[in-house]
Amino acid sequence: AREQAEYPIYAPTGLSSEWRATSARFEADGDATVWFLGYVTPENQYIAVAQTDGDSGDFIEEQTLEG
Repeated sequence: AREQAEYPIYAPTGLSSEWRATSARFEADGDATVWFLGYVTPENQYIAVAQTDGDSGDFIEEQTLEG
């Protein structure tokens, strides 16, 4: 993703081995690209990092299920 994106790609650093990466994708979404990285925490909670170079309002609504 860092080689293909036209924007800085962010990802967590310094996580313990108890954090498990569950998904990673970099894909086209219309005229925009989307970077997505999912983890399960040591407490068995899911978190994700998602970035786009598209419209931020639409992207936030989509990622938060309109909320």
